Amino acid sequence: MSRSAVPAQTRPTSLVFLLASSREVIEEVASALAIADNPVEIHVLHDRGRLDAHLARVTPDIVIIDRYSFSGVENLLTTGPLAGTPTLVLDEQVDTAAQHAIITAGARAYLPRSPHRGHAIREAINAASRRPALDRKLEETQRHFHAILEASSDGIMVLVDGMFQYVNSAFAVALGYEAGELRDFASLVAEGSRAAAHDALGRIAMSAGARDVFETVLMARDGRQVRFEIACRTSTLDGRRAVVGVARDVTAVRELQGEIERSRQRAAHIERLRALGELAAGVAHDFNNALEAILGRITMARTHIDRGESAEADIAVIEAAAKDAVETVKRIREFTRPSHDTTWTDCDLGLLARTAFELVRSRAHGAVKVELDVQPTLPVRGNAAELREVIMNLVSNAFDAVGERGNIRICTCQERGAATVIVEDDGPGMPPELQKRIFEPFFSTKGEHGTGLGLSVSQGILRRHDAHLEVDSSQGHGSRFRMVFAPPAQLAAAPPLESQPAHLHVLVVDDDPNVADLLRDLLGEQGHHVGLASNIEDALAWLAGNRCDVLVTDLDLRGTSGWKLARRVRETHPTIVIGLITGWPLGAPDVELKARGVDFVLTKPFTADALIAAIARPSHA
Repeated sequence: MSRSAVPAQTRPTSLVFLLASSREVIEEVASALAIADNPVEIHVLHDRGRLDAHLARVTPDIVIIDRYSFSGVENLLTTGPLAGTPTLVLDEQVDTAAQHAIITAGARAYLPRSPHRGHAIREAINAASRRPALDRKLEETQRHFHAILEASSDGIMVLVDGMFQYVNSAFAVALGYEAGELRDFASLVAEGSRAAAHDALGRIAMSAGARDVFETVLMARDGRQVRFEIACRTSTLDGRRAVVGVARDVTAVRELQGEIERSRQRAAHIERLRALGELAAGVAHDFNNALEAILGRITMARTHIDRGESAEADIAVIEAAAKDAVETVKRIREFTRPSHDTTWTDCDLGLLARTAFELVRSRAHGAVKVELDVQPTLPVRGNAAELREVIMNLVSNAFDAVGERGNIRICTCQERGAATVIVEDDGPGMPPELQKRIFEPFFSTKGEHGTGLGLSVSQGILRRHDAHLEVDSSQGHGSRFRMVFAPPAQLAAAPPLESQPAHLHVLVVDDDPNVADLLRDLLGEQGHHVGLASNIEDALAWLAGNRCDVLVTDLDLRGTSGWKLARRVRETHPTIVIGLITGWPLGAPDVELKARGVDFVLTKPFTADALIAAIARPSHA
């Protein structure tokens, strides 16, 4: 469509003030504007008085000033009534100093006389006539986006240097404020969340526009704590770096999720108690049956013996009942055993530490920093699944200790020849009275969130692997757990024996006097000479003054282990045959036991025949 075909009413008229007294300039401007794109209304003003009178009634779209006719143009543009109005300044000839001053004062253009000045005047008028339409479009767009922002149920905010430049009503209302009352974002953040929120905003500000999401807790006017999930990215506002964020109130969602998790944990806890209750009830029932048979038959056996009759039938029943009890114990052991895989292999502690961390890292809060320091260690022989479970338990406990913010370090290293795993945190630490109990079964400081089995089971696993767990902790200074494996250099195997004499000198080491006395009686019945000790020091003292062919020690000695005793004995008595008694199936092959200085293992409960056969074996190679 040609310009002439556009209806006149659709083409807005531009109002032009021409400040000039020269007829030549007036005609030049009139000629230039006669062929402008849009209709033009020209008001020719010859002096300052007429300019002020017109400005009092109407506002021009553009002002054209003939510098030759009007003096003081710079003042009109800066402090006078034309400040901010689009202005063209005409001059008779080029005056560089005047041009600089006029443009600096705010003029749209400085146009000295030339053959092309009319065209420049016309283009300036056309641009001025289009500007109101663009302004109206921009204003309409601004209203549209403002309506969208205010209609959002999520909070929307713009921050510059941590100060609110804009917040919508939804964000302000969620906190009980008017939008204009919010100033400093940091002042709204709850005390426990300030460090994490500061770190998150700093990270976002340096992210060059990448979207990031973090959660924080803000304080409402009435003291409520409101948890927000805030999605942010960087932008610019008036040349300054800004952070634009959409904040969603997730307080109710997180409370519901927390309740669901607590319900799940309660259900798991109840299920564990139910399973333990069923196990305990079944065990009690089976043991009662076995004990009833044993006690009853013992009474019958005594009666028969007193009468001079045979008690063989009674003894057979007692033996059968005891074997039933053995099966019951096996059921308990399988229930509490963390892994059914008993394969021992060369285990890379660094790999186990990395894998354990990856399996539990989802439990860490965003503000928890974890340092994984994997240094090479000698391979450790053992069950990889069980050892990984111990590390996972220690790392999980560290996450629980630091909570939402803290530092955790997981390290593998070789210390004094021993392969070692260290898990330390800067949490609240533990007082001495708690440290004394942390390895007790079912003791927990986590309330309904803990089973109290983690460290107890972990300690049992490590004892079976000829390792021990050390803890160093104090209130306010965090905790440090060390898994220390026996140095391979200390593990020497006993040389094979050609034969065993018929009557052996045996040392039994067990801190349970009932078990120790029973072993002494069983072996004594076979003609062996038996000595007793309840700890490492007593055992070494006995060996220093007595002949010994065979040492039988319990794995779980108070404060230490049978592995340690076996190593100590090997250093001074390399030819002694050493047997280990344990309530757990070790899963270690014979060659592994030999490498650790042990010749045979008996798993409780064992029969007298099994003990006698192990002792009397002519060679333990």
